[in-house]
Amino acid sequence: MATIRFTDRRDYDRHLSPSGLVSIVPHMLSGDFAEHTHDYAELFIVQSGAAVHRVNGKEDVLRPGDVYVLGEGVSHAFLGAKKLALYNIGYRPALLSLLGDDVRKLHGYQALFVIAPSSSDTGYRASMRLAPAERAAVTAIIERVLAELALHAGGNETLSHLAVSELIVRLSRYYAPHRSSFMNAIDPLARTAGFMEAHWNRPLTVQTLAKQYGSSVRHFDRVFKAHYGMTPFDYILRHRIRRAGEMLAGPIRPITDIAFDCGFTDSNYFSRQFKRLTGRSPSDVRRR
Repeated sequence: MATIRFTDRRDYDRHLSPSGLVSIVPHMLSGDFAEHTHDYAELFIVQSGAAVHRVNGKEDVLRPGDVYVLGEGVSHAFLGAKKLALYNIGYRPALLSLLGDDVRKLHGYQALFVIAPSSSDTGYRASMRLAPAERAAVTAIIERVLAELALHAGGNETLSHLAVSELIVRLSRYYAPHRSSFMNAIDPLARTAGFMEAHWNRPLTVQTLAKQYGSSVRHFDRVFKAHYGMTPFDYILRHRIRRAGEMLAGPIRPITDIAFDCGFTDSNYFSRQFKRLTGRSPSDVRRR
């Protein structure tokens, strides 16, 4: 079967937030829906009905409450759908950057919105299945976003983004690794990433993180890089530099103090890394 590359422009645009970061489209499917890909990340939640979902050639039976998160460009199809009602939420990666650091500490967030999308090119089973009460709570949030987007009233972008952020937090909290074998397999990495987010300014070594993950340093480094696109060391370094930039833009404090607060033990090393990653020196950022 040929794979179609498309963006669902009419439906996507009709339910698009003003910023273009997120679109929520209710669907009712019957029969087959052709193999296709998207140019955005996709979260869908099954409300009712049934179908076979094919992800890169691997098939799974969809049931009410199933939650899938697919990365950009992942090939999938719906086969033999029987009154399959679902919410399709397309989003750009920039949407996730609006979330607070406290959300990134949740291992459910790491599992659902970072690791699962980066794993979906190999095909996998439902990220998780919501209980009826959880599904009702999630549905209420989605309907609130749809109502805001339909109003086109002042402030609807802010309210819709807040509601989508609430949706992401709720799903991250509802996450439980035992709900699918796939999520159980990636849970150690999700927990380790959450640990890194929570302890970003403390002394962390790759050996400590590999032990937390439960493998050798070499294996942990390889698995982490496959899902996050960088080594654990680079991940922590970039997090520290980002937080340092936020502090430099705030009340005036000695640069050395900021470096130490962000986990650096050498202010000269901090300054070199800051300039390498941002293109500006810490003092330049402060002057702005």
